[in-house]
Amino acid sequence: MKLAKSLTLIAAACGSLFTTNVVANEYVTLAVNLEGIKTGHAPLYISVQDANQFRTDEGAGGTILRSQENENMTVELNVEPGIYAVSIWHDLDEDGKFSRGKDYWPTDGWGSSNNPQTGKAPSFDDMKIEVTHDGQVIPITMQYAKR
Repeated sequence: MKLAKSLTLIAAACGSLFTTNVVANEYVTLAVNLEGIKTGHAPLYISVQDANQFRTDEGAGGTILRSQENENMTVELNVEPGIYAVSIWHDLDEDGKFSRGKDYWPTDGWGSSNNPQTGKAPSFDDMKIEVTHDGQVIPITMQYAKR
């Protein structure tokens, strides 16, 4: 239940990011290497949040991708140096919410910085990464229900 709630908040956080004022010289590149993406046109939400923003509608960076032609891709986001958690939600059925089956196991795809174990909603500490003044590159392996 907590996993579903936190992933649903990713979409809201991504949407609120586009209204943030950005000063270009204060930002560095966070490159997210996504692995194991199901290809297609379902939206892929990427959210970057600090500890205070975690599991809220706010975010420090993010984007929504509509087309995934490759199983692996790199997404570059501009963020201020700091400590963040990166969350990915792949809305496979394009219904705008994090979908689950009758057993409450997710039917949409998901991924998190540090690739914490699945089976529970990861905490900020499980997912936290440091983005330095030189930027950062992180891998995230997508997770999908094995059905």
